[in-house]
Amino acid sequence: MLKKVVIIGAGPSGLLLAQYLLRRGDNYQVDIYERRSDPRIIAFSKSRTYPISLNERGMYALRQIEGLEAAVKDISLVMNGTIFHQSNGKTRYTPRQNPLFTLDRTNLAIAILSDLTNKYHHRLNIHFDCQCQQVDFATKTLIVINTSKASEEVATVHYDFLIGADGAYSAVRESLKLKANFICEQKYIPTDYKSFFLPAPEAQSNINLSTDKIHSWMLKDGTVVLLLHQLGKTMSGIIHFPRQQNQVANLSTQAEVLNFFSSKFSRYWSINASIRGGSFLH
Repeated sequence: MLKKVVIIGAGPSGLLLAQYLLRRGDNYQVDIYERRSDPRIIAFSKSRTYPISLNERGMYALRQIEGLEAAVKDISLVMNGTIFHQSNGKTRYTPRQNPLFTLDRTNLAIAILSDLTNKYHHRLNIHFDCQCQQVDFATKTLIVINTSKASEEVATVHYDFLIGADGAYSAVRESLKLKANFICEQKYIPTDYKSFFLPAPEAQSNINLSTDKIHSWMLKDGTVVLLLHQLGKTMSGIIHFPRQQNQVANLSTQAEVLNFFSSKFSRYWSINASIRGGSFLH
């Protein structure tokens, strides 16, 4: 008997799970609900995203779906280690026994999504701009709001199996926490972060930015910068801040961003040659 599986969240995890379910045969009808828009349509620069490094565990998961590992490798760069940039201008290199494959999270989601929709024209429905509000586990229904309409449309969705892959502010998890005798342990990472993007670094830059390495900088207060090359010769990265010392939360102009890097990282690099034209995602 065909079972309806509802997956909340169309990130890499939710999309890959749909692949695993649908390849089992005709057992499942899969409906995916994602509160953001279709990443294949919305401009890349308007999406909230960050770089991802896939180790062997991640690549193994992709490898089980025919053709998916190759598709992801085609849009990835191989990282063989990490270069730690120190305040005295020196560097420390840590090699990796097994390489990482790095790419942007949105591009990873698009690769899995494209492969998924190409293989499964039936038994799969993906609903973008649809946000799960709450779940009724007794009736096996959930309330979904379609935010793409001028006036938001509310719908009740029935399911046989429900899977929450909707990230940090999961509506599924919040509904589960309201159930009697349900035990939930929630842990928060001790840092805030900002994603950022840089144009191709200038050839005359005095920073060693090897394309097959992850680059890392750390301040005394625990602020950490991780920077990775992307296809197209651009770079992307993440800045992690101790939660009580988030120094970029209120930066809103390019001048403020440049001033932050110039004042905090001038000992590490010639910032004007490397970050001019870069942008933060808020």
